[in-house]
Amino acid sequence: MLFFVNEEGMLFCFDLNSIESTTPSPFWYYPIGDSVKSSVALDDTYLYVTTTAGKLIKLQYLAGEVGPTKIWEFAADTIITSSPIIGSNHEVYFGTHSGMIYSINADGTQKWTYNTYAPVVSTGALAEYGTSMDRLFIGDSSGYAFALSLSDGTAKWIHSTGSSIISAFLYDEGVVHFGTTDGKVLKIQYTEPMNAALARGQVETTSIWGTFQGNNYRTGNLSTTQGALSTHPETSFPSKYALGSSYPNPFNPVTNINYSFPKMANVRLTIYDMTGREISTLYNGTQIPGYHTINWDASEQSSGIYFVKMVAGEYVNTKKLMLVK
Repeated sequence: MLFFVNEEGMLFCFDLNSIESTTPSPFWYYPIGDSVKSSVALDDTYLYVTTTAGKLIKLQYLAGEVGPTKIWEFAADTIITSSPIIGSNHEVYFGTHSGMIYSINADGTQKWTYNTYAPVVSTGALAEYGTSMDRLFIGDSSGYAFALSLSDGTAKWIHSTGSSIISAFLYDEGVVHFGTTDGKVLKIQYTEPMNAALARGQVETTSIWGTFQGNNYRTGNLSTTQGALSTHPETSFPSKYALGSSYPNPFNPVTNINYSFPKMANVRLTIYDMTGREISTLYNGTQIPGYHTINWDASEQSSGIYFVKMVAGEYVNTKKLMLVK
């Protein structure tokens, strides 16, 4: 069987064994009801379709029937912009225009989400070994590539490419492959623990690719000589949001401000004086999780008490600074 859906949301099924002309008629067709921008994912007798209305729809088709049956429908936060992929436990992964990555259980309930804060158009790839090393690799339009834990969605590493990622990802035995809109093909070598386990033959070497051909070799030939190779060890991200101590404090005229957070976040760091007047915005934008330091040069300010305020998502905290000249 061949399944595909057009942009208007009509799902077509062709029986390849019965095609006898160059202009065949579909075995059946099914109206999704919304516009569709991504590919259909196939999992045994089940089909998964995502829509521009933010719906993930699970359908079941049975041999001989002239149409599928809707099993369930899941509503995401906004337009679903990446093709869904299927895990070995029949869970579904996809990204949205708002930057939210979803993991949905086989029964249609939400398992976890991860916010990248930029549209996710690329189709992810899975590395599944039945261990805590199971990962989803996917990218966003701001140029970040993510390795997320399949169990809870936490980020294990984040790689900045500097250019939008809209291509599909390919994972093969410890190396992640993907492309960027500035014409680069990147290869990121995965963690040493996984590579060592592969070398010892202690884990399976198959990956799951539920959207396209059912295997890693979607198109062309895999070459170990193309692109640029970098290595990414697993990263220990902070467990909570924190505005840390500044040093030196008291200071003259420069102090270093420490802060940290566990997930991608929109971060704003602002300096205020004793009257509450805003003096300077040190940072305002999206940052990757981790431990960060930023400095404030108060050369143009007079001695006195100042405050640094950090806002990251729902986290808000303020610390006192003393400038002594």
